Amino acid sequence: KGIYLKSGSDSNHLLNNIMNTFDQKGIRIDASGLNGGNLIKNNNITTGQIGIYVYKSRNNNFTENIINSTSGSYEVISVIGDASYNRFERNVIKQAYNAIKIEDIFFITDYLPEENIFVNNTINNVDNYEFVMQNDSSSSSSINGTYFIDQKIRKYFIGEIGGTFLFKDSEEGKINFLEVINGSGNNLSADIKISNNSIEVNSS
Repeated sequence: KGIYLKSGSDSNHLLNNIMNTFDQKGIRIDASGLNGGNLIKNNNITTGQIGIYVYKSRNNNFTENIINSTSGSYEVISVIGDASYNRFERNVIKQAYNAIKIEDIFFITDYLPEENIFVNNTINNVDNYEFVMQNDSSSSSSINGTYFIDQKIRKYFIGEIGGTFLFKDSEEGKINFLEVINGSGNNLSADIKISNNSIEVNSS
């Protein structure tokens, strides 16, 4: 089975675990509170479902985990609802249907997963999208403040409502989109390219 941190589970360290799950999420952090602050590091997760699921939890750090999902419909990393200020760094996705998905939830009001940071994660063998941003069908609010730092993303889908982003290459510079962007394509890192003394944005 996987590991499930329920409401009120803050400031835990999940380190060096080996998990093999079939029909359950690998690591699930569910409404663990505003503090969050969990460290999930150096775990090896094999699952037939979602590898890492973060719902309405903040300030968690996911570092150097290896995740392999054999699912034909799920994403490896799912950030949903008011799951904000989480950091995903140097994780390795070995196999996935979708690699990373950010999604809001609308229930009376919007619950938006904002200010999440993705740093130098390695993504391999993805059947569908490496990155998906999707809004609830009842939502009218954009998902803002997603950071990609030294992060390569190929095939992507950003829904019509979209969101704001910051792209940073530690050696070359950064570009901060203060207005909402959306769209899809086969190589996000090529569509938004930062190089020496230049920035190229393909908006077609």
